[in-house]
Amino acid sequence: MKICLFGPDGAGKTTLAKALAEKMRREGAEPKISWMRGTHTAASLMARLLRVLGRRGSSNPYYGIDVPPALYRLWWALEFASALPIWAVRYAAPRHLVGDRCLIDFVVWVAATTSPTFLKTIWAKAALALEAKNCRLVHVTAPLHVLEKRRTGPPPPSPALQYAMYKTLARALGAAEVVNHGIEPEKATEEVWRALRPR
Repeated sequence: MKICLFGPDGAGKTTLAKALAEKMRREGAEPKISWMRGTHTAASLMARLLRVLGRRGSSNPYYGIDVPPALYRLWWALEFASALPIWAVRYAAPRHLVGDRCLIDFVVWVAATTSPTFLKTIWAKAALALEAKNCRLVHVTAPLHVLEKRRTGPPPPSPALQYAMYKTLARALGAAEVVNHGIEPEKATEEVWRALRPR
């Protein structure tokens, strides 16, 4: 079984991923836990170049840059080309997997750090199709004000926009949803497991 958890920062994906992997081990599987997000390899090199050239900003807080709109199409192609080999090794290859972030998170991240029009590109559509075909999808979420309190690290770009994109993509992809708020981690794990078991 391959399970991909996706959702906003602070939703509890990492805790759930560890608990689900342990549950799979007790059932005899040997799952791998994997993690991914933008920005990878070629896109990472371009981000460093933009920073050297003075394109500093807040839309990509990990690199401290703003990608110029004139470079969006090139950036999107580089992001996809950089992410695909990583996804193939970490997500497509293992037989049993729990993904703590996946290509859906990658798509939301790229759209939030550049423009939501990325969602209409061939790159975003291909990434979402690959994930939907290869993994059982679970949207892990919580109320927006709860996510704000739980979040650590640099503030993400456009939290409300990301929240809305996650909700929209979860519905479009037919993902199971777990609202990870006000319940114990064991209960959240059981909810995910129940949602994924064949009916």
